[in-house]
Amino acid sequence: MKTTQASTSIHEFSGLHQLEAKLLPSGSMEHLHLMSIGLAASSTIGETLPSTVSSVATMLTRGAAGPEVTDEFLRRVSLYGGQSGNGYVHSTMQEWSVYGTRYAHTFLPRLYRVDDPAMRLLGRDMLAETFVQAQGLSFTMHIPERVSAFNPSSNWETELEVMDTI
Repeated sequence: MKTTQASTSIHEFSGLHQLEAKLLPSGSMEHLHLMSIGLAASSTIGETLPSTVSSVATMLTRGAAGPEVTDEFLRRVSLYGGQSGNGYVHSTMQEWSVYGTRYAHTFLPRLYRVDDPAMRLLGRDMLAETFVQAQGLSFTMHIPERVSAFNPSSNWETELEVMDTI
């Protein structure tokens, strides 16, 4: 999940690892998706960071995956921003006033399939043919509103529900 305050899907990535599918314990490769959410600060409507994290955690807890997935989500949230500070630890920071800003959506959420060749991602195989090292590489992606015929998903809510049952 990535958020942006831009009017289009423009997102910062701290490395290729954020867009690389991992090998699952079952031996199959995970199906990686990117949820793009546009947000703008609002004084009257919207959700705060703590309420958004709580909503996602509640949705994950109610899903078929179990509490382990929720714990992993909260752990990963706590790592976000850690390079520039302490990150956000939901259990201890959700009441902090600094996280009280409300945000409203600037565009409908978009669920992109990362493995779609039309995403035109830079991969380690391409970097191997250059003098660029993947370690320490950060980049910005400007993802179009429509990447291909089926990307992003036309119904992200249904797709998330299906993922939750797998």
